[in-house]
Order: sequence, then structure tokens, then C-alpha cells
Amino acid sequence: MQIFIAQPASPGLSRPMDLFLFCSSLLLLLLMLLYLLARFFPRFRRPYARCVFWLLKPLNGYINLLQRLERRRRAPRWPIGGSCKRCGQCCRCIAVRIPLVFRVLPVCRHTVVWYYVHNYGFRFQGCEDGCWLIFSCSNLGDDNLCRIYPKRARLCRDYPDPYQRERPHIAEDCGYSLLPGAGKKESC
Repeated sequence: MQIFIAQPASPGLSRPMDLFLFCSSLLLLLLMLLYLLARFFPRFRRPYARCVFWLLKPLNGYINLLQRLERRRRAPRWPIGGSCKRCGQCCRCIAVRIPLVFRVLPVCRHTVVWYYVHNYGFRFQGCEDGCWLIFSCSNLGDDNLCRIYPKRARLCRDYPDPYQRERPHIAEDCGYSLLPGAGKKESC
């Protein structure tokens, strides 16, 4: 008599985004361990900060590469027109969507918050609906211009991002607007 153990079929890493999610999950586990060390042992805080920076730097590069490839291959999901009026609305309320893994593990959420606070000077305002981290920017001057414009975050460079999955939220006073025909569904 033979016993067969049923195993779920492995879908494999068929798309670049699947590979990215797998790699980011591994990185996330490493960051969690480092975070716990840094939290309970103060002498590990500086090495933790360096590791976060050097571990997230290649991840950012990989994300940028995937975005450039996607933008060459696909038309924008949300056609956006207009130009910046320098009203500063986008800098006063910055919403960063976090993946499910980051929502479940508070350590991961704290790591993302730490990354934006220490690398870009954002001020953490809180969490909304459990999946959005809300920030405001401390680099916005009185004239509504960015003081670190050449080194600003990627989400600032891409605002409003016509390639994101969800409909972009654009403030009423903003010079950008969604063009007619926006929101057509496309197959992945």
C-alpha cells in the first residue's frame, strides 16, 4: 500500500512581480529580525539603520526597473492631464499603501514608517483603514516648493501616478485632472 501526500500545485514565479513579492518577503523577515534586535538592544540601532538603508536600496532599484519596463509596455490606466499649480496639497497629505504582509506584522509597518521618516523627512500622521500610512512632508517650504527636490521620494516624482491600480486621488485645487475615458479596465 502506497501513501501519497497531496501537495498543492506550485504556480511558480511566472511574472516579475511574483519574484519581487517573494524577494521582498524574504527581505521583510530579515528586517523583522534586525528590528527586534535593535528594539531590545540599543547598540544594534545604528547597524539596523544601515542595514535598512542598504537592503532597501536594491529593492528600490528593482521596483524602478519594473516600473520603467511597465511604462514602456503599457498605456497608462488613468489618463491624467494638466500640470502642477504648486498648491502643496500633495505634500500635506501623503498616503502610502502597504501590502497585506505589512498590515499583519506591526514590525514591518514600523520599518516602512521609519524608512520614510528618516530618508525623506516625512512626518507620520497615522494609519487609515489599516492599509494606508498617512504622512506629511517637512520639506515643503512656505512657498509650497520642495526643499529637497532633486532627492525627493519616488512617490513624489510620480505624483499623480497614471499606472497605479486604484484610481488616483487628486485634490480639487490641484492642476492635474483625470481625462475623459479614465478607468477603463485592462487585462493583466
